[in-house]
Amino acid sequence: LYNLSSGDVFSIDEQAVRLLDLCECEVSLSEILEHNADFDQCETISYLQDLENAGLGSFLGDKDHVEKVELEPPPELSFLWLEVTARCNLRCLHCYSESAPKIFNDERMTFSDWVRVMEEAYALGCCKIQFIGGEPFFIGKALLDLIRSAEKIGYEFIEVFTNGVLLNEERIDFLARHNIAVAISLYGPSAAVHERVTLGKGSFQKTVMNAKKMQEKGIKLRAAMVVMNVNQDYVEATMKFARENLGIQNVRYDFVRPSGRGCNASIVADKFLPAQRKTSPEFQCSTETFRRMRYGHQCFSRTICVTAAGDVYPCIMERDAPLGNVSEKSLHNILRNNKAKEIRFLNKDNIEVCRDCEYRYACFDCRPKAQGSSPDNNLYAKPNDCQYNPYTGVWGL
Repeated sequence: LYNLSSGDVFSIDEQAVRLLDLCECEVSLSEILEHNADFDQCETISYLQDLENAGLGSFLGDKDHVEKVELEPPPELSFLWLEVTARCNLRCLHCYSESAPKIFNDERMTFSDWVRVMEEAYALGCCKIQFIGGEPFFIGKALLDLIRSAEKIGYEFIEVFTNGVLLNEERIDFLARHNIAVAISLYGPSAAVHERVTLGKGSFQKTVMNAKKMQEKGIKLRAAMVVMNVNQDYVEATMKFARENLGIQNVRYDFVRPSGRGCNASIVADKFLPAQRKTSPEFQCSTETFRRMRYGHQCFSRTICVTAAGDVYPCIMERDAPLGNVSEKSLHNILRNNKAKEIRFLNKDNIEVCRDCEYRYACFDCRPKAQGSSPDNNLYAKPNDCQYNPYTGVWGL
């Protein structure tokens, strides 16, 4: 039972579901009790009164009518990743795209191809874009030209995700003048820790130096840390370093996704595995969240990634579910083919075990993580960090 006004989510049994379904069909309470012998009158009335007291419903007279709220599917597309290159000046341990300085990569997308994709995505309702790699500044001036094009098209939010090493005064000034948001990777509070991940000597110093310069220029800056075995003891220290030494207040950490080099199980942050397990029903669900998760996948339904080879994926991390290639079809046609619809609207009604769970429309689902963590790389696998058994209603530890 989802209270979309407060965000609270409640687990109810099958008999309660049957009772509320009858109420939704405007069957009177007297009729319900008369034709359903298994509903005890006192218990049923008491239960409905409890729901009313909790703000989850109200008793109505015979002539009263409340229009049922119809939740329409959310807009089709809101966020676009452009992976402008798979090349990178670093070779991070966990890289989802297996980027490196020298890598064979089919970078067939031309400047005009990228502009066409941005225009098509914008026409589909997309208003946010992130340039990413690899390392996006690896393509030099072409990146700045693409940013100008995104501005001209009308994107409301433009961000570059960079390791920060290849930035210079000219590029930083450009980002500041054009009010471009920047996300940087920060893997530790010191060179010793950070460079265990990047494998690039001197990368920490350059990232820190350029982060400070961007702060001085007033650029909207955030920092992202991916936690793995080599830096798992430095999470709090890294958060503190970003805030106090770099002045970055928007700093978060996440965990390795099983994509690319992230499939290497030996780099997983084992100390954080217990904390990632869901062992209790601590859910909140807004109307927007419910809409997204009822009608599709909460990420796939509103995001896409286009690579330098023209391949289209539903997520930057999901490389096992290609939707098509923009060199062969328009983005509009790709998103309307049956395969794309199946993937993008893959809600938990289609996921093993989750399909029978009462919390499924409030439970965040990282499909790349669930798929990559399953023994057979199963796209429809239940997330292995969820400890709930919907058939018994019992949470594990």
